[in-house]
Amino acid sequence: MAERQDVTLVSNLVGRITFNVSGGKVDAADYVPATKGFTIEVSYKNEAEKMGCALKTTAIAVQNVLRTFYRKHKRFPFQPGTIQKVDANGEFTLPGSFHIDKLEAQAAAGSLTRDDMLRLAKITGLQIPANWLTPNEVAETPEKPDEFVDAPVAKYEIGDLKRATVKALQVMAEEEGLDYEELTRQELIDELAKIETETE
Repeated sequence: MAERQDVTLVSNLVGRITFNVSGGKVDAADYVPATKGFTIEVSYKNEAEKMGCALKTTAIAVQNVLRTFYRKHKRFPFQPGTIQKVDANGEFTLPGSFHIDKLEAQAAAGSLTRDDMLRLAKITGLQIPANWLTPNEVAETPEKPDEFVDAPVAKYEIGDLKRATVKALQVMAEEEGLDYEELTRQELIDELAKIETETE
């Protein structure tokens, strides 16, 4: 028996439809639990597209995406009760959690480099496990647990260093007390990038 779908016209080229999702048998690999209340808002470019991709057709496309996503991740990419905006083909921008799932899978597979993991930790403000750092990078922090250290904060942004002239780099190196006279531009950048901001 077909389930009733609630359709709302928001404007001439924008409509909303609420639907349910389910699939497969319990304990089967393709099982998707019966879940009610998914709502999508569909924007059409013009009347012709609206006629060609009716709301119910778009809803079917989204239902298929939801089933596929659930079977792979054991959860839905967006939750019932929220309004997910999609285009006429049912395509939508995946939430940040999906990208985090991808990063988690890459980390588990060992395909993230040490630099990638350090960047992620710095961006998110997380403490960096000491075993991620080289002996030279591990600051002495006796008042903190040995397992974690604060993420070292670079004094100079690498992007700024790459844009700087050789003369500007030499001035910075001189201010830092570096022996810079025989260093190439890239060596200057590398040395300055290693300098960390002093903390209390």
